[in-house]
Amino acid sequence: MDTLGWMDDRTLMACLCILIAVFSVLLLGLRRFYPRLAGISSVAAGFILGVPATLLMAAVGSIQPVLAAAGGGGLAFVSYIFLYRGVLQFCCEQRARPSASIRAYGRRPLLLVGDYRLLLYGVSAAAFAAVLYFSEVHFQYVYCVVIICATFAIVRVLMAWTLFRCSGGRVYMLAFAFTMALFALLAAFQGLLVFLDPAAAAATTAVQDHARTIALLLAILLICVQGIFYLLMFAGNVAETMEEQAQLDFVSGALNRRGIEDALTAEIARNRRSGGTFSVLLIDVDHFKSVNDRFGHAVGDQTLRHVTESIVASVRVYDILGRFGGDEFLVLLPHTVIADAMHTADRIREAVRVLTGLPPGLELTLSIGTTCCSTTEDSSTILSRADAALYDAKHAGRNCVRMRLEEGDPNPCRDEPLSGSSDDYDKGRQSVPFSYRVHPGGQQIADDQAGLPRTP
Repeated sequence: MDTLGWMDDRTLMACLCILIAVFSVLLLGLRRFYPRLAGISSVAAGFILGVPATLLMAAVGSIQPVLAAAGGGGLAFVSYIFLYRGVLQFCCEQRARPSASIRAYGRRPLLLVGDYRLLLYGVSAAAFAAVLYFSEVHFQYVYCVVIICATFAIVRVLMAWTLFRCSGGRVYMLAFAFTMALFALLAAFQGLLVFLDPAAAAATTAVQDHARTIALLLAILLICVQGIFYLLMFAGNVAETMEEQAQLDFVSGALNRRGIEDALTAEIARNRRSGGTFSVLLIDVDHFKSVNDRFGHAVGDQTLRHVTESIVASVRVYDILGRFGGDEFLVLLPHTVIADAMHTADRIREAVRVLTGLPPGLELTLSIGTTCCSTTEDSSTILSRADAALYDAKHAGRNCVRMRLEEGDPNPCRDEPLSGSSDDYDKGRQSVPFSYRVHPGGQQIADDQAGLPRTP
């Protein structure tokens, strides 16, 4: 018995329109509760336009060809323009949101997202003009179907590429991109079949035809997949935003205490798996209490933001910054040995020292304690040693960098050759560059070329 013969095309058309309307309502409801979701308005508009476009295109054979092909096809083109615009807005917002200071640990950096709207506008306009010509001036319904299928394939490829570039390793985004690429191939294959067998296009004008039924079933499947993935995309964005806000320090814009400690725990676990090493910097703003006392808490908050921006500008994109407490910041430096950590600490200290835009009479300096972490240590041990190094820096007169290493000083923390900065930074004194070498007994000695005294 013919299974497709059981299905009524009118019922399938009604189901398709109801499905589009349901996803439109769900997207509008999500927009109502989260109006700041980038791209959701455009996506909802695209789904809403999909209802009349589907009705017109599915009514071929019952209405004039120009209404079915040019009217339905034109509305479908505009619908896809809105859908692509929504995806592009979402991806651009995703790329602009993470920074070195608030980056969600473990998420891959997003790739640069290309803006292909002008290409899409041009392709859609040319396709609409061609469909209008072959449906009204020189009737060739086969060409109309081929042009519409080709345009759908191009738009879906652009959407798949954009989704892939902004996936950031998220499985549902990669699955969305793969699905759109698959439906692009189906649209291209459908257009190719119609071009090679023009009788198939003529058959779709029949009241009940297997090709038409299959096309409606594929359309229903496409709408289901698209709607579900769009909801997952926006719902995932809401969940990620809430998670980031829960780990974000409102004043400085860096991670808060919970966020940076979670990042430290994750880095320790990754370090144990890879067998590498990493370093941490514990930074204190010197005499910060006097800033609040002299200039007020508003200036103090602004000062913390300036310090945060200077630190972010001085580290790598995958380094992680968090506000550890009051006027203290913690910086995680993955894949970094102690010499390079000292160099980074000195760069941060100098960047804050020359800050501009501060109130007259306000000069900022930093005391920094740094340490290198091995694969056998836990977070409390690392933080305790970094705090001891920071205490050494304060005891030495502030505005300097000090380091402390694990007893026994594991070699991964001081691999040779690596350039760094001297830990002998006194207030107002120029730093003296040198490189570290490891004595066979495990003691640190200064390079002869730096002119510093050797430690036997």
